[in-house]
Amino acid sequence: MEDTNPSGSEPLNVNTAASAFLGFNNLGENVQQEVNYPFINPKAGVQYELNSKSSLYGTFSRANREPVRDDFTQSTPETRPKPEVLNDIELGWNWQNSVQRIQLAAYSMIYKNQLILTGKINDVGAYTRTNVAESYRAGVEVEYSRNFTSWLQWSATLALSQNKVREFTEYLDEYDANWNYLGQKENQYKNSDLAFSPNVVASSMLRFVLSRSVSIDWMSKYVGFQYLDNTQSAERRLDDFWVNDLRLNIASKKLTATKEIRASVLAANIFNTKYEPNGYSYGFILGGERLDFNYLFPQAGTNFLAQITFVF
Repeated sequence: MEDTNPSGSEPLNVNTAASAFLGFNNLGENVQQEVNYPFINPKAGVQYELNSKSSLYGTFSRANREPVRDDFTQSTPETRPKPEVLNDIELGWNWQNSVQRIQLAAYSMIYKNQLILTGKINDVGAYTRTNVAESYRAGVEVEYSRNFTSWLQWSATLALSQNKVREFTEYLDEYDANWNYLGQKENQYKNSDLAFSPNVVASSMLRFVLSRSVSIDWMSKYVGFQYLDNTQSAERRLDDFWVNDLRLNIASKKLTATKEIRASVLAANIFNTKYEPNGYSYGFILGGERLDFNYLFPQAGTNFLAQITFVF
């Protein structure tokens, strides 16, 4: 057994995040301020070679991240959010021979003070992100590749996960039937899904090798349904989608001025699938009834992209 760092990153990262900004003080005055966060981000990993074909590995890492600029400028020192802390544990197994390769990994990402939108209005009247005490992402990932013949190759990935916030409070602006503001109503949620965190993501690529310099890739991707906010409501959910692309790859022989010229033509979304991978939701209560408005970002139908790469 030997100490290794499978991801290739530094085993220990010590840094200080400093933010200078113009923001509100406790008196509501817009003044120059500065916040300093000393962070220590350790990482450790071990790898064990079972035999010439397979190995086991494990890693632990901690990451700290300061709030973004809007979190500072749209709050006061009293309501300013805390930095996020992430502890990540990963265990994995690799196996390969001359024609195929498989990698299995299980991970647990435990957050402290993760920043999410809750709808709460802070003391300067802004809808800023709020720390939640506990949340996590945990799951398994599988990667597989195989050379079936000299002209047909396949690779695929599958990720299954749970992404939860242990407990949080949602805040909704409330109005009476005449649009008189009544304040904010609070709704409590436990073990709800984190926003924009699908439980299933899968991909596949078939490569057809036509010659030494020409190949065609058929690429597919599936993304499971996901939520626009952290309430896990079916009324505020993005549908799952499956898209397919075709790509033609051409590599020229060695030329005088360059080592190689590579060209590719991509036909994206070949089945013209209609889907929305992102969006946002806004809601309030009017006359005792909750109203929600979902805004989605539709993606292009079938489209084309050409690329040329010069290798010197």
